[in-house]
Amino acid sequence: MSKNTILSEKTPLSPNFSTLNMLLVEDVQDDYLMTRRLLNNILGKDNYHLDWQTGFEEALLAYESNEYDVIFIDIKLDNRDGLELAQALRPKDIETPPIIILTGSSCFDLELKAIRLGAADCLFKNQLSEPLLERAIYYAITRKQSEHALRSNEKRYRAVLDTANEGIITLDDKGVINSYNPAAEKIFGYTATEVIGQNIVKLMPGDIAAQHGGYISQYLATGNKKIIGLGREVCGVRKDGSRFPLHLSVSDVGIPGPHRFSGFVRDLTLEKQAEETIRQHNEILEKTVAERTLELEQAKDEAEKANRAKTEFLANISHEIRTPLYGILSFANMGFNRAPSLPAEKIKEYFSHIRESGDRLLLLLNDLLDLSKLESTKKNITIKKEDLVVITQQCFQAEKARLEEKSIRWEINSEAQNSIVPCNYDGIRQVIANLLSNAIRFSPEKAMIKIDITPVADSNALRFSMADEGVGIPENEKELIFDKFAQSSKTDTGAGGTGLGLAICKEIINNHNGKIWAENRSECGSVFSFDVPQDLNS
Repeated sequence: MSKNTILSEKTPLSPNFSTLNMLLVEDVQDDYLMTRRLLNNILGKDNYHLDWQTGFEEALLAYESNEYDVIFIDIKLDNRDGLELAQALRPKDIETPPIIILTGSSCFDLELKAIRLGAADCLFKNQLSEPLLERAIYYAITRKQSEHALRSNEKRYRAVLDTANEGIITLDDKGVINSYNPAAEKIFGYTATEVIGQNIVKLMPGDIAAQHGGYISQYLATGNKKIIGLGREVCGVRKDGSRFPLHLSVSDVGIPGPHRFSGFVRDLTLEKQAEETIRQHNEILEKTVAERTLELEQAKDEAEKANRAKTEFLANISHEIRTPLYGILSFANMGFNRAPSLPAEKIKEYFSHIRESGDRLLLLLNDLLDLSKLESTKKNITIKKEDLVVITQQCFQAEKARLEEKSIRWEINSEAQNSIVPCNYDGIRQVIANLLSNAIRFSPEKAMIKIDITPVADSNALRFSMADEGVGIPENEKELIFDKFAQSSKTDTGAGGTGLGLAICKEIINNHNGKIWAENRSECGSVFSFDVPQDLNS
């Protein structure tokens, strides 16, 4: 028979016990015989086994060698105390069978000591009867089983608490912590010893702690669930004082007696960090997609612009080549067909037109070759240190005849202490010569052309500016005039320009890591400027 024998009761005084294995520790034979007789009457002699031991040591040895369902101990054993034996058997241990103390004298203090020690009952021999003994056995075993079940449930409950991933905290109706599992220890940094018996506000920030007691009081008074029975995100405080986000769910345990509450807490720190990481990644992704979309749109616009430019270029180049070519062929045919009958002066006039058209065609072809060469050999240019002032003076000397023909005055001003720049001489001279040629062409007689060479503020570069007193440039055309075959509507007079000069200037300046632009003067005319670095690495 095991220590956990289940007893099924037929009547309150006559339970149908299974076979019971019992130990009687009694040094008086008559008392043994009396107890055995009572058990025979109660259980039937075939329904139980009684092991009789008379001494302290023998009883201990028998207990270690057998499993008993009930143990009877006489209060007096060979001049030793039966309570001492009961204490040695550890009656409060869940595995120890129920112990019933037998005594020959009625003594309240003795009975109290036995109960405090953990004995199931204390019976007086002179009052012992079948109903009394039967009831004592039944209640002793039943109570032991109930205690065992309760302890088992407690162990299972404790195992659940100890292995739960969430922090579990139980409180009384005053908010005092009754239990606090290992997960809660890990979350808050406090050990159970440090918080059990303390108010739950120990784990809350001050602003939330001030409201907590009111929530519980309101719930107990009205049943209104402000936080009780609900889950929500709140802020917790660790032992080191740091705040962190957590999910809290508080429930009324609902057992009889004073209210008890259970709180389930989950640290949301990692979840919040993950959410923030995802949010940042989404922002980066959205930004990347937006940037990539913009790049694709820009690339599409550039491709469409390039396609339009190619179409416009082919149309323009076709027109620019055909016009002088038609002139050459037309006057050549006229001269060929009419030569025998034409005077010398007329033939001379035909040849003059043919030469002008040929010169214009040659100029166009030279500009096309220059532009093509610049675009195909970017950066592969010879760089030497040259003086911008000297190059500018040389360009004016080359145009001296045209300047004097229109009585145009000119001056060169340099505010730079050093006008030396690393550049390609032919390229920079071509830029200045082209700008000067345009300024002379579109300036009225007796006008002024002024050159300023100045250092650029906050930059290691020189700025070349040429101001004229010509017709100026419409505001919406200041960027367009640097495109191929583009001419200002104010200067497109058919005076012989190819529309490639400024495009060539822009390409040359770009190859020098500089920039070129045009502006209008407030009084009249325009200013063409370009910047070139004074350092090769700029």
